[in-house]
Amino acid sequence: PSQVHLVGWSLGGLLAWKLAQLFPKRVLSVATFSSSPRFLAAEDWPGVSTSDWAPFLDFSQQTKMQQHLLMFTPKITRSPS
Repeated sequence: PSQVHLVGWSLGGLLAWKLAQLFPKRVLSVATFSSSPRFLAAEDWPGVSTSDWAPFLDFSQQTKMQQHLLMFTPKITRSPS
C-alpha cells in the first residue's frame, strides 16, 4: 500500500516511530503499546544504560543480526496478497 497505519508493541513501537520518521508521507498514524520513544539512556532520558546494552551489541555483531533483520523486515512489512 502507498500509505499505512502502524501499530507497535514494546520495541516494535520504537521501530514504528522510526519508520514514521523515515517515511512521513507514507505513515498515516502510529499507535504504540508498552513502548517508549527512546530505548537507550541519555542525559534527559532514563532508558537502558550502555553498559547493560553492550552484551547484546556484542552478541548481535557475532551473529550478524543486522543482516538477518534486513532479510526478515521485508517479509513482515509487505501487504497480504
